[in-house]
Amino acid sequence: MIDKSVLNDIVQRVASLVPATDGLREKLRVKIEKTLSTAFQEMNLLTRSDFERQSKALKRAESRIAELESLINELEKRIGNDQNDS
Repeated sequence: MIDKSVLNDIVQRVASLVPATDGLREKLRVKIEKTLSTAFQEMNLLTRSDFERQSKALKRAESRIAELESLINELEKRIGNDQNDS
């Protein structure tokens, strides 16, 4: 997982190595940022906010699964009791 501030820091450090002539540094900074973003996406790295969002969604899903399992168990018990009463 990669934090956007880490990406910006890397881009700024690399761009600062280039002399500031005729906007070359800014053009290079934009190019580096695009290249690094693409590389990080290809490696399936997540930003921290994406990771936290997915973690919350997973916790909600796990909670809902537990609720549904409980409901299924309750329904199975009712079916078993109804069959025994017949």
